[in-house]
Amino acid sequence: MQPVRVLAHLDRPVRLLFWSIDELIVMMLPFLIGIFSGSFTVIVVGVVVYRVYRKNKRRTSSKRIKALLYWYLPCRFPWMIPSYQRHFVG
Repeated sequence: MQPVRVLAHLDRPVRLLFWSIDELIVMMLPFLIGIFSGSFTVIVVGVVVYRVYRKNKRRTSSKRIKALLYWYLPCRFPWMIPSYQRHFVG
């Protein structure tokens, strides 16, 4: 019987240089808005928000972040199920 090789990198998120896609969006969106508007304050706020997001992402799971987005964002995304719908398994 030959040993089976299991890859360890299948569940890693897609990365661009050092950042995952969600970190890149959180950092670059305020950065680009600050560059186009000429406001240095927006760039600084973008860097601070990125650092807070990255710290919280490493400390908590993505399910916790999704739950916070579900309850506190005014808009809904396709992966968000309305709170009045219940799904039971079994």
